[in-house]
Amino acid sequence: RYTRVTGVQTCALPISIEEGDTLWDIANEYKTEEYASTQAYIDEVLAMNNLNTDVIVDGTNLLIPYYKVNDY
Repeated sequence: RYTRVTGVQTCALPISIEEGDTLWDIANEYKTEEYASTQAYIDEVLAMNNLNTDVIVDGTNLLIPYYKVNDY
């Protein structure tokens, strides 16, 4: 997703889930100031990965969203 007006692009970083990982922990590590809350970030992770539950399993891969600001 790209917004020309602001020059901000939503990107995705693939990560591998390890034993003990939770979406809350992942959000606390990767969430940036563009997100209104940790829950908003988790909601985007769920949507990006077509998940309908917050239960994640070690050994699986997830796409983790982040914003990239483009300089003009």
